[in-house]
Amino acid sequence: MTSSYNDPNTDLGSICGTGHNTCYFESDYAAFTNSKIINIESGNFNELPYTEYDNILDINSDMPGEQRLEKMVGGKYIGELFRIIVESFMKGKLLFKNCQLDAFSEPYLISSQQVSIILEDISSDLNSIKMWLMSMGIDSLLEDRLALRLISSRTAMRAGQLVAATYIGILTHIDPGLLNQHIIAIDGSVYEHLALFADTLRSTLNCVLGNKAKLVSLKLTKDGSGIGAAIGAAMNT
Repeated sequence: MTSSYNDPNTDLGSICGTGHNTCYFESDYAAFTNSKIINIESGNFNELPYTEYDNILDINSDMPGEQRLEKMVGGKYIGELFRIIVESFMKGKLLFKNCQLDAFSEPYLISSQQVSIILEDISSDLNSIKMWLMSMGIDSLLEDRLALRLISSRTAMRAGQLVAATYIGILTHIDPGLLNQHIIAIDGSVYEHLALFADTLRSTLNCVLGNKAKLVSLKLTKDGSGIGAAIGAAMNT
C-alpha cells in the first residue's frame, strides 16, 4: 500500500527481514466479487528441497516443521544456518583443524549481519574475517577464510533465489503472459543490507523471465508496514 500510493503499478509487497512474507493484489479471481490484497504467508511454504543443514535448524527451532521457507531466507535464521554448516565442516576436519570443536557450537551465535560482514570482505587476505575469527579465539588459514566466504555466499544467494521463485509464482498467476508493468515493494533488513541477496533476487528474475524481466521492478520501501497501515486507516476514514 505504501508503494502503490505513489505508483499504481505496485501489485506485490514483501518483507525480507527477520522473517519473510509476501502479499499481492488479486483483481481477477472468480471466488471474489471485489479485488483484494491476498496475504500468501509465503514464509510457511513447506514443500521445498531441504539440505541436512536445513533439517538440523528446523528440528532445533521453536516450531519444528513450520515456517520452512522462512527458515531458509529470514534474517533470524541465515546466521544460524551458516553456523550449522561451519560446525559440520569442523566436525569433518574440513575447517579450523587445530581449533576446538565447540567454537561454533552455541546456537544462534552468528547473526545475519555477521554473515554480511564476511561477504563484504574483499581484501586479498580476508583480513576482516581473520580479525573476527581471532576475536572468537580462532586462528585461521586463508583457505579457512575463503571457505567461510563461500559458505556465506551460497547461503545468501540461495535465499535470494528462493524468494525470487515465490515472486515468479505470483507474477505467473496474476499476469500469465507477463504483459504488464509490475513493481514489487520490498522492506526489511535482509533485502536492504545482506550482501548478495538483492543482486541475486534481481539476477534470478532476469534469468527466469528473460526479456520480460524488464517489466518487473524491485523497489525498496522503508517502513512500508507502518506507512501502509496509516494509508489504509486514512482511506477507511
